[in-house]
Amino acid sequence: MLGPALSATVSPLALEREAPLLPGIGGTAGYVWRVSIVALIQMLAALPIVAFAGAIAVAVSTMLAGLLAGILFFWIALRISLILPAAAMGQKMKIAESWSATAPISGALWGLAAMLGLLSAVVALVVGNLAAPGSGASIWLQTASYLVEGLISISILTTLYGHLVEGRPLG
Repeated sequence: MLGPALSATVSPLALEREAPLLPGIGGTAGYVWRVSIVALIQMLAALPIVAFAGAIAVAVSTMLAGLLAGILFFWIALRISLILPAAAMGQKMKIAESWSATAPISGALWGLAAMLGLLSAVVALVVGNLAAPGSGASIWLQTASYLVEGLISISILTTLYGHLVEGRPLG
């Protein structure tokens, strides 16, 4: 049981949870399966996005094409990836349910996707200018940037899931 000082800092939802937070093999496998589904959808979406980005790169700028493609990838990921925090919470959610849950804020997600795309582009530019491509320093910097971007993405998805699915307020 939690002491009074600790229980005051823990969410009431956490106190009401009956199941332990340690997932079994089924929960872990379900999460990995859902990650695979999201990845497959992103790969399928990549075909037209890369073709579009290639046309922009030829006509305008490679950097602009990459940024626009990144924004579109992030937007799609934000729309379909609520299945991941659902799986982490032991809930089953379909891609269509994630798409529907994010529909009310799909416009705002474009702004969020733009911020994530810009962040990713700036980090890639900084890493590219700090170390020679393929060098040990470059690999370490890229790995660190992927970890930070991953943590930011996880935080965003759990916040969206809590707000859109569980009805928790933002802020």
